[in-house]
Amino acid sequence: MLVLAVLPVSAQVDNVYVYGTVKDHSTAKKLDGVVITVFKNGAKLTEVVTNASGKYEVNLDYGADYKLVYGRSDLVNKNITIDTRNIPEEERLGGHGMNIEMTLFSQLPGVDFSILDNPIGKAKYDGATGEVTWDLEYTNQIRNEIARLMKAYEDRKKREANLEEDFAKLMQAGDEAMGKADFQKAVASFTEALTLKPDEPVAKAKLSDAQMRLTAQEEETRKEEQYAALIKDADGLFNKKEYETAKGKYEEASKVKPGEAYPKQRIAEIGTILKDLERLAEEERKARELQEKYDAAIKAADDAFKAENYEQARTKYTEASGLKPEEKYPKDQLAAVAAAMEEQARKAEEERLARELQENYDAAIKAADAAFTAKNYEQAQTKYTEA
Repeated sequence: MLVLAVLPVSAQVDNVYVYGTVKDHSTAKKLDGVVITVFKNGAKLTEVVTNASGKYEVNLDYGADYKLVYGRSDLVNKNITIDTRNIPEEERLGGHGMNIEMTLFSQLPGVDFSILDNPIGKAKYDGATGEVTWDLEYTNQIRNEIARLMKAYEDRKKREANLEEDFAKLMQAGDEAMGKADFQKAVASFTEALTLKPDEPVAKAKLSDAQMRLTAQEEETRKEEQYAALIKDADGLFNKKEYETAKGKYEEASKVKPGEAYPKQRIAEIGTILKDLERLAEEERKARELQEKYDAAIKAADDAFKAENYEQARTKYTEASGLKPEEKYPKDQLAAVAAAMEEQARKAEEERLARELQENYDAAIKAADAAFTAKNYEQAQTKYTEA
């Protein structure tokens, strides 16, 4: 990746002379057209481009912190930092040289190159050697990350060698999953296939179709679960005879799955039940009202009967019998009223006759007494005899 070597050279001026060759990581081919962008203290300073032999060179002044970014559109950028500060004046005479051999990765989908956002090397002045050299402590810190990247890259390259075969297998797996309506697996297969060939139009179209079918399938599953839950709740309410609430649940279920006959049948059944219940409730109300009227008439009749108000009793027993013709009690009581009234009439007649007799007797005695007083004995005898 980076040859960590610093070779002293005969510099023409007092500066840090950086030079080297840029090669392809996998093939070691020397790369032309690679742009080395130089940043000085955070600001872009200049750009140099590798020649046909992959070579480049750049001079760095003393007293600054530099960052060199190596890149090309089809390659993955790398960068290094070189700190030319803190170098004694006497050490600057004749300058310093650094031969930096750089290798670059080709762009490869599926590989995480983010570690390369960090410098792969940091160089600074080493007072012990008098040279600008690499910070080995930093290099050791990122060594494992770089090693993991290289392994991932090589693994991916090997996979790329079998890309066509792997792509075909993934496409076949996706097609088979589609045939079994396993759209989730199909989406996963076509998605993975597109990691191998991101712009493959057939894979894109099949992925789009699988995603649409998966969405529809998931929506249908959601509807099935929602429908089943609503039907369960509705049936439970129906069995508890909570018909109005049950009807609402069946209506919700029917909206979720309009083609299902069951909730519609239940709604119709509930409609019939509710009408029957309404009719029964009305009949019960009328029956209660009739009973109340009957009871009131019987009570009034019984009270009148006890008070020997037989006319009132007869009227009320007749009213009660008219309200509930099937009841025996008012009919029996009407017979009792008739008997009582007949007895009452008989007694009244006897009393009338007794009064009349007494009146006649009293009149005869009075006339007899008057005749006697008048010494009309013949008249007195007749009246006393009458009395």
